[in-house]
Amino acid sequence: PPIPTATPAAVATPPTPFPLPTAPPTAQATPSDNTPIATPSPAPPTAVPTVGYTPTNTYQAQRLLVGSGQPGRLYAWLEGFWWAEDLPGRLVVSDDLGATWQAFAGGNAQPLGMDYATGALYAQTADGLSRWNGSSWEAVSAEPITKLAVQFGEPQKMWGISQAQAARSEDGGRTWPLEPGSGRPRDVWLNPQQPGYVYLAAHVWGQHHLSRSTGNRQWDLLPKPDNPGKPEGTWRDIRGVAVDGDSGATYLMLANIISSFNPTGSQLWRSDNLNAPNVRQVAWTLIGDFGPETQMQLLAAGGNPSGPGPALYAN
Repeated sequence: PPIPTATPAAVATPPTPFPLPTAPPTAQATPSDNTPIATPSPAPPTAVPTVGYTPTNTYQAQRLLVGSGQPGRLYAWLEGFWWAEDLPGRLVVSDDLGATWQAFAGGNAQPLGMDYATGALYAQTADGLSRWNGSSWEAVSAEPITKLAVQFGEPQKMWGISQAQAARSEDGGRTWPLEPGSGRPRDVWLNPQQPGYVYLAAHVWGQHHLSRSTGNRQWDLLPKPDNPGKPEGTWRDIRGVAVDGDSGATYLMLANIISSFNPTGSQLWRSDNLNAPNVRQVAWTLIGDFGPETQMQLLAAGGNPSGPGPALYAN
């Protein structure tokens, strides 16, 4: 869907916290023929900068998806803070750019990704990978997918993370052959403006790296902002990746690492050429520095009705 392309301004002030729904239903999936869901001419997703929380909240947003074809639609997956980590996760939905939130009709399924060409929502339910048909979850596969990216305009082609490895599906998510040599990926994404590449943020040899592949089972390490022009990383943690589907810009949140349990400081970076022919030509631009005492997690990018450029969501 078309999304404005100007560079966004970094936003650090959290808005009103999520109102928590009560007694959400349990998510269940029902079998289907896995036929892709068709929706008429999806409208551009709309959003406002930053979905956040206040220190008094019990829950925080761990994952956010900007809806397609439904102006104002956002999906947020909430999990308890470390002192309340035994609380069950909650899927909430907003139709007014995050001003108010309600329990999702399909229960507490963990959202994995969207097909932005059709607006289909995918999630992990009790029956595995499932797709929302508007009234119930349809079972797609029993594969334990934790992250999902759907090829824009080709819903049969998907990439995901399963069993701590990258996996690829060519049949709409029914089967998932693992991709060797991908390290231990934490995130996977596709860029509609950079066809032919799949990207990973992975944990390799004690450090976090970015890599890309053309699907030939060869993964090339990409430079990170903290080490321009070189594939080798330094001790900085990747705290979220988001893509502006219109311009093709990739946004990356990095945190300094004092120890594995003590990240400090966050910086937001942007690259417009992760598909450069030579990986050493990949360039990054610093968008925002949130200071040494601030820890930020980048959640998503989406349309911005209040001004030019995509809105970025973080907490």
